[in-house]
Amino acid sequence: MPRNFLINGESMVVVQGPSGSAIAAPCQLGLAPDAIRVSLNEHSKPLIVDAYGQNNTVDEQVFGGDALINMTLVHFSAIVLAECVRLAWPSAPAEGTLGRAGTRRGNGVPIGAAGSSFITLNISSPVAGLPYNFLTAWLAERPITIPLGTEKSAVVLTWKANAYSIDPWNGGTGSLGVPLYNRATLVGVDL
Repeated sequence: MPRNFLINGESMVVVQGPSGSAIAAPCQLGLAPDAIRVSLNEHSKPLIVDAYGQNNTVDEQVFGGDALINMTLVHFSAIVLAECVRLAWPSAPAEGTLGRAGTRRGNGVPIGAAGSSFITLNISSPVAGLPYNFLTAWLAERPITIPLGTEKSAVVLTWKANAYSIDPWNGGTGSLGVPLYNRATLVGVDL
């Protein structure tokens, strides 16, 4: 069951892609005028042993997790958004094209290195306090919905973030200490 929370108030969304991408330096993507919903998903499985019976769990084994981040942006940069859409398909040469089937998002390289398609998603909200930084995010599901109307231009985005390590065994400790997100202040970006 996900743990949902909101980042309230107006929030500035800043993204940074891998080296060599059009967003290799931090770029303002847009402003979220309403709350941003974050759902933290824990992946687990019940442990069942004969001594407790077939329907009773003795413990729960956890297998990591991910996050879904839903937002609506106004005053967004179409150029930055186009690059985020391109990076949603690893190895895609241009927006609107697909990459090679089976390409990994992290591609076995460090976060931010050429060859990766992860985007660092930074959400800064003066109302909520410290920012949220999802280091390995991408536009997921329906990556972008653009409702057409006469009142305002807005885009609805669904991001997914996971914990990424070049070494999936993390030196034998599994996912221990691999960040899903952090609350550090983003250095070098005027928010």
